[in-house]
Amino acid sequence: MGDITKKYRCCDHYEAILKIEDRVFCFPQAEALLVLRSAVLEHMYKYTQSQPSDNEAGGQLFSRNISENVIVVEEITGPYKKDDQSRTHWKPNKKQLIADRESMFSKGLHVVGLWHTHPEPIPHPSFIDRDTCEAHLRLLDSAYTGFLMLTLGNVGAPPNLSVYLSMRNEHSWKELIER
Repeated sequence: MGDITKKYRCCDHYEAILKIEDRVFCFPQAEALLVLRSAVLEHMYKYTQSQPSDNEAGGQLFSRNISENVIVVEEITGPYKKDDQSRTHWKPNKKQLIADRESMFSKGLHVVGLWHTHPEPIPHPSFIDRDTCEAHLRLLDSAYTGFLMLTLGNVGAPPNLSVYLSMRNEHSWKELIER
């Protein structure tokens, strides 16, 4: 099924040919798409908190094309044993975050956001999630106008996923809509 493709039109102007397993989100009030490649999704799905003993897990998301109208997330990192994790908490290891960014940058990839799991069917990012996302955005080069936070729920086929964007200039937090 990997060679089966589909066309998406989002925001009336952009069309992209994607694999059937990819998930696509439309940026709010913008003519742009976020594409999560199937390999990235499969990695996240492995950490779905389907059992009461499962801890939150997370990592970073990377793309080659950070300034285009179709942002394709093609690489993912995490989780790591040195992350601080519990059933309702995930705090990444900062040294590992930096090492991942340096490694991915050497391959032409740029960090575009964070991902993590939640022990709830329909994931809602917490205030801590929002603060974390905004803190990462502040640390990045001023050329970054936004930073993503993906939260994976524990039910659905595929699992429910919320995607939010922290905007630097607007100091806002906006949900992306899945298409």
